[in-house]
Amino acid sequence: MTELTIPRYAPIWPTILKFNGTSDYVEIPNNEDIDFDQNSNFTLAFWMLVEEEKQKEEKQDNTEIEYNILEKRSESNNKYSYAVRYLWKLEGESQQWVGKVKVALYLGKIPIKEITSEMPIDKSVYYHIAAVISNNEISLYINGQKDGDRGKKTSSKPQQTNTSEATSSYPLYLGRGDDDRKFFIGCIGRLLIFNKLLEQKQIDYCMEQSTSLLPQVSLKDGLVGDWRCNEGYGAIAFDYAKSNNGILGGSDGLEAQPEWVVSGITTSNFNFIKSQSEIPLLSSSESQDRSNLLAKFVR
Repeated sequence: MTELTIPRYAPIWPTILKFNGTSDYVEIPNNEDIDFDQNSNFTLAFWMLVEEEKQKEEKQDNTEIEYNILEKRSESNNKYSYAVRYLWKLEGESQQWVGKVKVALYLGKIPIKEITSEMPIDKSVYYHIAAVISNNEISLYINGQKDGDRGKKTSSKPQQTNTSEATSSYPLYLGRGDDDRKFFIGCIGRLLIFNKLLEQKQIDYCMEQSTSLLPQVSLKDGLVGDWRCNEGYGAIAFDYAKSNNGILGGSDGLEAQPEWVVSGITTSNFNFIKSQSEIPLLSSSESQDRSNLLAKFVR
């Protein structure tokens, strides 16, 4: 074992974005790197916290309510639209309101697949969410564990659409949707997007790195978006992968900007190990640059 002293300037991810549930959002400009063609493989991974459920009056005439954590829409019939939502629904014989995570996949506006977590999502608790899309199927991971295997199929076969249909693609939004905004209340941050399918050990690595006391090293192969949302000030959520920076509040400006708050994501406990074999997910050049020191996550 080799002990490592953490320098004072090492990032500890002290801040994150908090959304008020009525107007706040981040707009990430449309970019070909996050605008996926039909049958593409890609992965979304991020941290979230549900601050509280919405007003009680919303429940009076509903059995379930959805709020957008993130959404990226396209109108093209060969491009994916995708969304991750917080689902607040009545469940069980006692009809209790329970929170879930829902991932939805579309071709343009045509539903392809949706999957809802089996794990309930508690309020005021941070969760790491990863959605892996491959061959029109969705795999959902919560805190590194696979969840919601079965899913709910909404369309067994994509319908044919008019070839003259518009082919516009839209920004990626955090904290709201595109048409029906359904604003999210809570915290969102550390968003990573990969243009490939991540395996469970790679999802674990992303989760561990995002709580590390060491400088963050993301998986570089296939990384097309890295919005850490930890700047702590200003109106920009910087993209450390492709410089496709997000704008707090988008065109709505100051009134729609989420708030920078102290993050409650628990910083991991670490064993420090001097072993290049412990970092198989990094490229050989990255492994050499890091002097073979690794902060190993302890569950």
